[in-house]
Amino acid sequence: MAEDGVIPDRYPLIPLPQGGYRQRTRLNVSDSDGTVILYNESLNGGARLARNLCALLKRPYLLINARETPDSVVATEKIVKFIEENAIAVLNVAGPRASGWPAGYCFASDVISGVIGCLANGLKQEVAAGLSPEGESGSRA
Repeated sequence: MAEDGVIPDRYPLIPLPQGGYRQRTRLNVSDSDGTVILYNESLNGGARLARNLCALLKRPYLLINARETPDSVVATEKIVKFIEENAIAVLNVAGPRASGWPAGYCFASDVISGVIGCLANGLKQEVAAGLSPEGESGSRA
């Protein structure tokens, strides 16, 4: 269940039958290779919990404060660099609830769409250059 109602079936989520947001946040941090936390102005609530859990579990994380980085293209570039530098395969994206940052959905959507686009374009360029996603030659003798 999300803050605004039932989560549609098109999202392949595994519900925690007895877990609250703290347990869910901990599992999201531990089950990922790194976390990006999008927030506006101050880090509090679940976003702060995610950062604290990343530090406790020694997981890489990146803080994107929309007040300091309002340009979604710049935020996208920072996240792509973070993903590449930390060899992130599974990225956890955290942030405050919609009720805590109404403009956050639009910012997050723009940024994450940009990240997906950049990573997809990078993969296309590797394939076009004859490289597999693992960086090895795609052709064999």
